Amino acid sequence: MKFLRWFLVFFLLLLVLSARSVQNQAVHFREPAEPQREAASLEGRDYVYYTVQAGDSLAMLTRKFRVPSEDSILQFNPDLKGDRLPVNERIKIPLQ
Repeated sequence: MKFLRWFLVFFLLLLVLSARSVQNQAVHFREPAEPQREAASLEGRDYVYYTVQAGDSLAMLTRKFRVPSEDSILQFNPDLKGDRLPVNERIKIPLQ
């Protein structure tokens, strides 16, 4: 009888630990950001809007949008200070 009791305790412990492991994996899952779509043509426009995602930096956005320099992004967004980008904020990205 003791063996059965210990076996059940061990089995329940394994179930709890495996459930926590699955929950921890689900927390680290990150859904891909939804692409932004421009309804109007970009012809004649000086900039496009971009919503800052976690992990974005001026250097990364400069490469991604092929902007000549980080300063050109800062000129369109005078509220930005240095390389700190506020997550979920819409900023203007200049077009070449």
